[in-house]
Amino acid sequence: MKKFLFTLFCFAFVASFTHARIGEAKKDLEARLLSRSGGALEYDKKEEKKREAFDLPYRNLLLIMPREAEHSFYFKRPDKVLAQSSDVVKQEDMYGWEVHICYLNGKSVMEFYRRRGDKITFEEVAALMKLTAGADKVPPVKWESLYPIDKTPLFTTRGNYIYFSDEFREDYPEQTPKSTAKQKPSEVECFKDSEYADIIPLLPIARNRYVELEVNPGLKNSPAYANSIARQIMDEEQTKAFAIYKEKYNPDPKEREKERKQQQQQKKQQQQNPQTATRPQNTSGDDVRGINYGERPRVAEDKTVHIFYKIPVEDGTSVGYTMKLSTGKIRAKFYSDAILFIDSDFDEALRKELERLYAEQFKKRVDESKESTNRF
Repeated sequence: MKKFLFTLFCFAFVASFTHARIGEAKKDLEARLLSRSGGALEYDKKEEKKREAFDLPYRNLLLIMPREAEHSFYFKRPDKVLAQSSDVVKQEDMYGWEVHICYLNGKSVMEFYRRRGDKITFEEVAALMKLTAGADKVPPVKWESLYPIDKTPLFTTRGNYIYFSDEFREDYPEQTPKSTAKQKPSEVECFKDSEYADIIPLLPIARNRYVELEVNPGLKNSPAYANSIARQIMDEEQTKAFAIYKEKYNPDPKEREKERKQQQQQKKQQQQNPQTATRPQNTSGDDVRGINYGERPRVAEDKTVHIFYKIPVEDGTSVGYTMKLSTGKIRAKFYSDAILFIDSDFDEALRKELERLYAEQFKKRVDESKESTNRF
């Protein structure tokens, strides 16, 4: 297990492009970004870092990242004015860029650029993509779209946002390159090796797969875990789990007594007037595409933290990217107000960890299925 994690994440990463941000050393990147000409500031307070981390669209993915991963958060104004602490008091009042960079072994492997105040423009997206590709490479490095932009625009507007929909990927599966082919249930490795391998392909299982995330063991067993973002996420989720459990199963004694009396009163009324009795509802329907681990994750009814993550339908990615460089080294994903760049090796390593967790949990569900049905 330790050898697996070490091999998975501690790969040697070398910067590929002169002007690329992905692969750049932290000291070089910050020397430019935090200079007076760069104009940015770094969030250094624990509360600020927590606020920024919890607002990331992929925040739970941070749980499975290795101990060596280092997360930094920055703010930069869109003009030439030097960013001040007064600019970042409230997120709703910010005007500029919020940036999250994940460093591994001192080099950038994941970068997230979010626009605040004004909507992100396609010109800004294009500028970031050009910077990431490196403009002075010979031969030139180009971005390639994985989906047919001639039929459906890559960028579509919805309200004040630039938006790229997940449904677009589903509409054109036949035109997706082989390297990012979508997995069918029968193609998942742990399904193929299962004792149910001959049955699973026949079932109406959705392509969506959910995996329950766990904190990376290397991080969880280290002293660094106590002050990590992963620990903050787990603490927050634990608080939520306790609140939900208390509300559903252990409410206030007075409320419990009030509910008990209401139930007794309803039962008495039904006995006096059988016509008012509530008939049981039929909850079974014809839509069977889900089957528990398809359309939705399992719902746990205990105080334990359960954080589920939707595995992208494309193979070999943890985030579900939509564009890549012609070299294959960097991938990009679009959000309504942001763009994410990720090193392909790092992305694939995270996907392997997701698949490892899913295979373990699938095996557990197989064992649970036998226990659940052994008396039928």
